[in-house]
Amino acid sequence: TWLRPIAAPHARLTLTLPALLATRELALSIAGAGKLATYQQARLAADESLPVSLVLNQYQTPVSVWLA
Repeated sequence: TWLRPIAAPHARLTLTLPALLATRELALSIAGAGKLATYQQARLAADESLPVSLVLNQYQTPVSVWLA
């Protein structure tokens, strides 16, 4: 689904969790202190209020994390 957030200058593509987990591998690129803090919180436990945590705390699809 394409979304155009009010605060963003361009449209974004949104994928469902089942669509993401249907891939062979996921790659997550993290840049900046704020995103690193979010990643560190998300990897502790799955929490629907933090969607990336659902990707990080599953065992179906490998996830590579790249810190920039």
